[in-house]
Amino acid sequence: MSSAEQRRTDWMVFESYDDFIDPSQPELTVEGYPAPLRVFVKGIA
Repeated sequence: MSSAEQRRTDWMVFESYDDFIDPSQPELTVEGYPAPLRVFVKGIA
């Protein structure tokens, strides 16, 4: 998922994904840790 999908909206006015990602190095958080990865997994039974 991209940061556009995890953005601040009129309904969600608190911090969002972009507030915690380093703008100069998007692969890191502002603290210097690796940025979180989000995946979508769909199972078929």
